[in-house]
Amino acid sequence: MAMTPWACGVLWLSSMRPRLPPCPTAQTGRMTGTRHGVGAPQPATRGDRPVNPLQRATERLTSPVEVRGPLPAPPEAVWAVLADPRTYPDWLVGAQHIRAVDDGFPAPGTRFHHSVGPVEEATIDDVSESIAAEPPHRLLLDVHVGRTEGLVELLVQPQGDGSFLTFREKPRGHLSVATPALRPALFARNAVSLRRLRAYLGDGSRP
Repeated sequence: MAMTPWACGVLWLSSMRPRLPPCPTAQTGRMTGTRHGVGAPQPATRGDRPVNPLQRATERLTSPVEVRGPLPAPPEAVWAVLADPRTYPDWLVGAQHIRAVDDGFPAPGTRFHHSVGPVEEATIDDVSESIAAEPPHRLLLDVHVGRTEGLVELLVQPQGDGSFLTFREKPRGHLSVATPALRPALFARNAVSLRRLRAYLGDGSRP
């Protein structure tokens, strides 16, 4: 079924509203640091000046959507999966097919070519790029699906015998102003992706 890039992107986002799993938790933060960085939550003051409540609420609503939770594998094993886009269809919601991956991925500037959509019959082909890679702890991607753009940051920290993953996503471009409306769908979709990644790392299954 042929779909325009805009229709496919909107359908992909709006259709991802599954039941939330119990483990991941959400937290909001705002973009800080470098041009492409995704920052942690900020305090309610800037220097000696209190933050305007309306400004603070606006920043929270437009901050990156965050899902996080434990994984049953050490950071090196988690990184091996995150750094291999060919695994994405096994756990990342919406990733239907990976068509090609640049040599050296995820070195900054390398890309992978993907087909993304709610189902295999309704996808759009596009390309996403690695912005930063700090093995085995941080991967930052500039993601494109037609006219839909976003920054995705994956942070991996050791926790006991396993790891703890923080998954942040922030819409960019024309959709950035719609972040507050998109938050529930993005959180639900990424929470399911985290649950699938946990199962994939545990026994290779896809729930």
